[in-house]
Amino acid sequence: MSSAAKILVVDDSPQNVRLFKQILSLEGHAVFTAGSGVEALEVIARESPQLVLLDVIMSGMSGYEVCRAIRANPATATIPVVMVTGLDPAEARPRCAEVGADDVVMKPFNRDDLLARVRTLLRVKALSDTVAEQGRRLVAVDREAPRHQGEVVASMSHELRTPLNAIIGFAELLHDGLVDPSTPQHQEYLGDILSSGRQLLRVIDDLVDVARLETGSIQLRHEAFSLKALVEEVLAASQIAADVRMIRVDLEADAALAQVVLDPARFKLVLRNSLEEALRMSRQAGRVVVRTRAVDAETFSVEVEDESAVDGRARKGEVSALPRRMVEFMGGTATVRRAAAGGSVVVLTFPRHAALLGGALE
Repeated sequence: MSSAAKILVVDDSPQNVRLFKQILSLEGHAVFTAGSGVEALEVIARESPQLVLLDVIMSGMSGYEVCRAIRANPATATIPVVMVTGLDPAEARPRCAEVGADDVVMKPFNRDDLLARVRTLLRVKALSDTVAEQGRRLVAVDREAPRHQGEVVASMSHELRTPLNAIIGFAELLHDGLVDPSTPQHQEYLGDILSSGRQLLRVIDDLVDVARLETGSIQLRHEAFSLKALVEEVLAASQIAADVRMIRVDLEADAALAQVVLDPARFKLVLRNSLEEALRMSRQAGRVVVRTRAVDAETFSVEVEDESAVDGRARKGEVSALPRRMVEFMGGTATVRRAAAGGSVVVLTFPRHAALLGGALE
């Protein structure tokens, strides 16, 4: 039996509500219920559940609208949401991913499969909450903590949840013998665990850099390198994530830019973080464009443009904490603007020859 948790079941069908409540209560969970989207948001604000099971098709406010509202509220943005639907999976899964759902359960559902998904997301939520708490302690030493704390914690929680969810979920399926080891699916799941583990390791490396920024112990290693080649390397590493959501990633490289002098590892960290965020925010089967531009003789910029359905970054007017602070430490700036055709454009500006600026070098 999994650890007891507060779970909200949202469905306008009383029969479905009773069924979910019975299944989850037998697992020891405290189950709250709501018969509409409006009521669901009221219960979430009052009870702070650790997971929400949310029907897609409801009268009045749809499950898609409820999920968007949950994600738009900083106080509820990290609550795992499982969408429940009888719609065509080819239609439902992309829509659920677009509004920020963590998982999708198709009707009619298998009880054991449902409970396995609930266990996985509750474990991920507990782990991300632990990391978030550590993040709060980390930024507490920063003089600007009131401004940075919320965005750093939210960014860390989101970045860790995605690979942890995949690792735990696929590992449980294999461990419980639900996938025949002789099938291609078994090998595919192992590959998903491996790639998610590598992604998690990259996130941890990024967090180490944040910690070193906070304590002032980070040092830069400036090298001359081909800008176009390094950008292409980052794009290639993100290709799998782009393919999953059928997003085309294009590079528009300025021929006037050849070599630049920066810390290549930190440059890749910033660009990868911005690119992964653009892929998450872009609509299904959309397009992300990465542009390099020579601003003048002293500076250059890298733009990452997404086709997000919701203009979240441009509305906030800021790049997320980790890339912005790292760019500033490298002597540059990070801004975001509304794209002409919709979505957001993150603009990262760097000195072309950072070593000439002095600063912390090894």
